[in-house]
Amino acid sequence: MGQPEKALQSLKATWWLARSEIRNCHKAARCIVNAQQVINQVCFL
Repeated sequence: MGQPEKALQSLKATWWLARSEIRNCHKAARCIVNAQQVINQVCFL
């Protein structure tokens, strides 16, 4: 296995990691937004 193949594999791994991180970030953001809405409803009733 040559250098270019290794670099490509490493790049792919980084890309997949980044994609899953972004997805997790979106999930976390949605959770936070939901929590804020619940808190607002409870506090301002």
